[in-house]
Formats: sequence, C-alpha cells, structure tokens
Amino acid sequence: MISIKDNRKVFKTATFSNYKKNEVCKQLTLSIYYSKHEEAFFWTCELLCSNMLIELWNVYFTLMSKFIHSYNPKLPLFIYKKYESFKQLSESYGDDLKLRNDMNSRLLFGSITLVLCESQKYTILDDLTYKFDFKIENLYENLKAPNVEYINYIWLPNDPKEYIVPFNELIYHLRETKQKTDIHFWINWIIQYDTLCRKKKKIILCYPRHIYTCKNEKLSNNIIWIIWDILIKCSKECSNPILNEIIIIISKLFSTRYSISCNKNRIHMIYHCIELLLLHKTIDFKTDILKEKKTLSNLEENLNVIFDQIKKHEVSENIEVPQTKHEKKIDLYKNIYNNL
Repeated sequence: MISIKDNRKVFKTATFSNYKKNEVCKQLTLSIYYSKHEEAFFWTCELLCSNMLIELWNVYFTLMSKFIHSYNPKLPLFIYKKYESFKQLSESYGDDLKLRNDMNSRLLFGSITLVLCESQKYTILDDLTYKFDFKIENLYENLKAPNVEYINYIWLPNDPKEYIVPFNELIYHLRETKQKTDIHFWINWIIQYDTLCRKKKKIILCYPRHIYTCKNEKLSNNIIWIIWDILIKCSKECSNPILNEIIIIISKLFSTRYSISCNKNRIHMIYHCIELLLLHKTIDFKTDILKEKKTLSNLEENLNVIFDQIKKHEVSENIEVPQTKHEKKIDLYKNIYNNL
C-alpha cells in the first residue's frame, strides 16, 4: 500500500496537491457525472488526502439526489451503509487525517465513487430559482387546497400557526394533486420564509420531531423537520416497505452534520423523496445498485496508482499554518488570562 507521509495537519481552501477546494469538488462532480472513472478516483483521493471528508460526502449526496435519484432507487441504502462504516473507522482512529492511510477507508470511498460512476444519470431535479416577496395578497393567489383540514395530517399542538397555510397546501398537493411544480413551490416557500425570519431575528421553531435530535434547540426544532415528517408519513401510506425505508434513510443522510444551511444546500434530497413518492408505482426497486460487479475487482490496484501520483506532492518539512483572525483573538484572550 502507498502510504502518505505529510507534515501538514490542516487543509482549508487548498487541497493536498494545492488545488482549490471548490474546484476539486466541481471536478469530482463532473467526472462522476460523465462516468470518467480515472478522474473521479483521482479527485476522490485528493479530497481524502486533504481530510476534506464532509465535502466529499456532500458531493456524493448531491450526485445521489440531483442526478441519479429514481434511476438507482436503492442507492441511498448503499450510501448510508458506507457512511455508518465510515463513522466506525473514524471513531477507531480518533483522527480523520489518519484515514487516508487506511486501505478500508480508501476502498470505502473508492467503491462509492465507482457505484456513482456506474449509475444512470439523466434528469436534474428542479434547478429553478424561486423568489418570494411574502406579501399576504400574493400568498392567496397560490392557494389551491379546498380547505385547511389537510394540516391535521401532521400538525402538533405547539407547531407555529404562521406555517399552517403553507403546510396545508404542501400536504394537499402531495396527497391529492401530485403536481410536482406546486409541491416544489411550497417546499421552497417554507424554507425561504424560515430564512427571512432568521434575518429579521424572528426565529420560528416547531414542536420537536423524532427524526432529528440535537442539544441545539434551533436545529432540532427547525421547520424543516415537519417537511421530513410529512414525507416519511406519506411513504408509509404507499404500502411499499422498501420505499419507506429509503425515504427514512435519505432523511438520516440529510441530517448528517446538519446546519441550517443544509435546508437550501441539500434541498435536492427532499426533491429526491418527492420523486420517489410520485413515481413509486413505476420504479423498479429490484434494480441492482451496481450491475457490473466485476468493475470492483481492480479497485485497490487503481487506487494505489492514484495514491502514487498524489504522494509526489507530499510536504516533509514543517510548515506553519497562518492563524485566522478568530484563532489570533482566542490566543490573545488566553495570554491575557494567563498573565492575570
């Protein structure tokens, strides 16, 4: 196995081989989308060597839900299983930087990249930009539900009244009209209204759901969990256990390293679930996650070739990483405290 020996501990905006982080993520997405295996393996290993693992997972989530979705319906189950294995590896080392020299870790990420490369990729799930002014008169123009009884499907006593009408519309379209355009409209309305309220320092929280728990109430009680509660309940009504399992798994992947920004950045995971709910009768859930199993046989050899290339960019001498303004401020306070 090719071992990486490098003295750098932190990679922020530049990767191991001194590429821009955002450009690497972009190139990885493109190479997987166009099934360019060698390039995809290279960018995967580049992020792994740079300890940019959450960025790597976010690329996987985007590809899974934005470009593949119903074409490989059981893919979320595979991704989640790999993520659970990753967590065990991470906990065993206690330092994610060491994972780049663990063959199990390399094979884990390599196999995900391979499966994504081999998956069919066609339709981009709704990349429309929604702009709302949130005026009452404009809200009423988009109301189509015949009554407000649909909200009883999901509403809990301490949920905010401000969202009754939007969620009533969302549930109506999910359960009755099945119109994807209207469903996406209200999903975006709810998320953007939450963003607007936060900007105005008016944070509206919902009653906590079992889907996501966190010590930070602003995260665990965010309005997004009502959306997930609706999607999971709708999946249970479809009399398709595998569909229900997949949507629950996607919700768990959505909550990985969750922050409020995930509501917008991972919205395609919500679209993914909507697509499954609307098309579940026509989707073949028996589709193999990876049709050509023989492509896995040379995976370790291919990864070794890539790591041999990346190893050339090792830095052996000690390099002092410049402190951020925040880090300098913390050090200043520590010095003041120690000199008291």
